[in-house]
Order: sequence, then C-alpha cells, then structure tokens
Amino acid sequence: MANIDRLLDSCLQQGNCQTLNDGLSAAQVYSQWERHDAEAMAVYDGIIEKQPSDFRGYLAKGVLLRRQGRKGDAQRAFLQARYNAPPESRGVIDRVIGVPR
Repeated sequence: MANIDRLLDSCLQQGNCQTLNDGLSAAQVYSQWERHDAEAMAVYDGIIEKQPSDFRGYLAKGVLLRRQGRKGDAQRAFLQARYNAPPESRGVIDRVIGVPR
C-alpha cells in the first residue's frame, strides 16, 4: 500500500497523473483477487482523498461496492462520480452505472 501512496503523491506533486492510472489499475487487480476487496477499497479511498475532484476513484469504488451488494453505498459513489465527471465522460459513467438512454 505504501507504493500506491507514493504513486498518488507523485501524481499530485509532479502533475504526472499516469500514476493515478497506476493506482486505479492496482486497485482493480486487488478487487479481482479473491479476498482482497479491502485492499482495493483502501486504494480507491486513497485516490478519492488525494484527488476528490477526479471522478474515476468514485466510479471504480462504486463498481466494487455494487459487486459486494452494497447498493446504497454504490449509488452514493456513482452520484459523486457523475457530479465530478466532465460532460464528455458522463455517457460512459451512465453505461457503467446502468442508466437507460
């Protein structure tokens, strides 16, 4: 987890947000790895804490929460993702969330 924190800090300090994508990728690996949802959630929470205006952390967290059956928590995360997303990304978010067109 310390490596993820360093990657996210680098993103913020140096403006190299490819590392944010690395953090999201690491969390995705954790979430797909049996019994590692807590690690994935910690990474998503760290991304959200460090980049609260970036929709991607909220969206990914919402997907994980939905998979865990935590529908209310997932909906809150999806609302945050939609609120923080640029207009051109809202269509993708709606498809992930399952909003009918």
